[in-house]
Amino acid sequence: MKAIMKQHPVASFFVLAFAISWVFWVPAVLYIKFFLPSDQVPGWLMLPNLVGSWGPFFAALAMTGILEGKPGVKKLLAKLLVWRVGFQWYLIIFLLPLVILFAALGIYALQGGAVGRFDPGQWYVVLLAPVFVLLFGPMGEELGWRGYALPRLQRNYSALWSSVIVGALWAFWHAPAYWAPSGTAISGQPVTLLAVGWYLIFTVGMAILHTWIYNHTKASVLIAVLFHAMYTSGPVLPLFPEISSSALNQTVKWVVIPVWVVAVLVIVLFGPARLSRKPIPQGPGEV
Repeated sequence: MKAIMKQHPVASFFVLAFAISWVFWVPAVLYIKFFLPSDQVPGWLMLPNLVGSWGPFFAALAMTGILEGKPGVKKLLAKLLVWRVGFQWYLIIFLLPLVILFAALGIYALQGGAVGRFDPGQWYVVLLAPVFVLLFGPMGEELGWRGYALPRLQRNYSALWSSVIVGALWAFWHAPAYWAPSGTAISGQPVTLLAVGWYLIFTVGMAILHTWIYNHTKASVLIAVLFHAMYTSGPVLPLFPEISSSALNQTVKWVVIPVWVVAVLVIVLFGPARLSRKPIPQGPGEV
């Protein structure tokens, strides 16, 4: 088994990440689907959701521990402590999700959709919302996707192709949550090929942005976690307290356009090979 993991470290990581997460998610989703009314989901079901969302984290630690031992685990975890990356990148990870969401709301409004009144008095929610989602996704995922898988893929593939691979597998890792009340942008809605295709395009676009940021921030997983928390929390939406659930679902679908506008700009300006004008960074202590 160790020989297979050593020969295929990235594939083994994804298999393990899927297995850890799905063993918690699949029974929970089946229980919700067949034994509970759709509008009555007990709070205790948040536990398997939470534990499952940390599958990539535990898979990354396990793979690194098996293949590289304690020193490798320390180097991996050190990526969570890299914070001196330049103030401009903190501005980018904070403002870019806001710009993308405002753009999506604007596109929806131009189609004749109603988003309700704008309430700037809810500005503090923009700052607090990301804090509440940290444990449900960002912290549990990013050590795996960006800390473990991405740098290994970039040793053999371009930054763009590495992003596409991570983004596609990232989308399908979420698959059980498609049928859950929440967990992905298509959860709680009909699960169709079109919806899954839309979500796949979205995650690949976000993976490209993640790689661009990661390759400019000294391989910082901390920055990846903060960026993930910002866009997952949908920080702009509390500024529109009257927005309906239908309008929200439509707005979320339009997010793909601004995400890919930025992704294409990144590819054109920085090149698909590295998505950066500088060499791809190594993590702390890596060679």
